[in-house]
Amino acid sequence: SESTLDRVELTDNVSTGWGGAVYASGGDVTLTHLWAEGNQVGTSGVIATFDAEATLTNSVIVNNSVAPGGNYVVGTGEGLTYNNVIAGNLTSGGDSSVKNVALASYGLVYNNIVIDNDGYGFYCAGGTFEYNLAHGNGSDDFANEPSCGVVNLQSDPLFVYSAAGDFALESLSPAVDAGNPASGYND
Repeated sequence: SESTLDRVELTDNVSTGWGGAVYASGGDVTLTHLWAEGNQVGTSGVIATFDAEATLTNSVIVNNSVAPGGNYVVGTGEGLTYNNVIAGNLTSGGDSSVKNVALASYGLVYNNIVIDNDGYGFYCAGGTFEYNLAHGNGSDDFANEPSCGVVNLQSDPLFVYSAAGDFALESLSPAVDAGNPASGYND
């Protein structure tokens, strides 16, 4: 089966298990232009997919929390994750093992900005992680770095005014024109 969420705000949800904002099991899932904020999850995944081919694109995942021992904020498994901002996500009790972007086996992770989160920014355990920017994540910006790819940046992205929810890039941002050059990722 196929499911699509487009231009949806997912705020202030609570899950004691998986998927504080979105949980999908099986099928194809497309998540685009989401705003996920203030969600709380017990086990894993503010955005969690299991045995699903998922695409997460052009979304903001900000100020969510994962319980101690939780696994990740965004996990798209075998899918495609690109052009997203993942910022300010916390773990209750400051658990430094939480991964903010993680793939279980294979998938593509391009053009994402992951900043100021507890735990790991990108957890590279498989798949392709390239053209991403990470900065100020608690444990490490790129865990398992050799498998993360070679064209990732570690630098302040210079958002216009992230405290007010404006994640546009300033003109001098190191992320400007630094993404995957393939036309399918220009948005």
